Amino acid sequence: MSNGWTQNAPFDKACRRAGGRRHYNAWRHIHAELRRAQVAELLGVYGLSHGAQARIAECLGVTRSTVCRDVHALFAGTSRGVFLPYYRKGWTVAELARAYRLPPSVVRVALDRDLARHCFRSYYGEPAKSYGEIAAELRLSVPAVRRYVRQGEADALEDYRRYALRDAAEQ
Repeated sequence: MSNGWTQNAPFDKACRRAGGRRHYNAWRHIHAELRRAQVAELLGVYGLSHGAQARIAECLGVTRSTVCRDVHALFAGTSRGVFLPYYRKGWTVAELARAYRLPPSVVRVALDRDLARHCFRSYYGEPAKSYGEIAAELRLSVPAVRRYVRQGEADALEDYRRYALRDAAEQ
């Protein structure tokens, strides 16, 4: 069975093949980066709520798994809680985006996630804080803190369901 490749290809032919692969892979890389920029913009619109990645995939005409990989790549440098200390120091979303070289929409989504987690833990933690105390600490309004606590509750419930289903499947 021959596929047109010989074991000992002439050097110039091998170089042309390698150049073609480099060109094609560079083209794919550029298109992936452009798609990630579109995913970042749409994350600013849809957020990370249930079904958001499916809606983004439908908008872009790609599969959900492609969007999932893109979201993972966008958040790879934004581990949990990375933006919160800088936000407390007074940094704006635009400044954080410039510092981390990320689109502002990605920073906003990550910061919202961090704020929700912090507000939830502060409200239900030991010692428990009131909405007003949390609002004063983070320079937020009380309704915003309430919204973040509810979002944190929903995230915690979703994590609990995910782990419960995983544990049930393992048994």
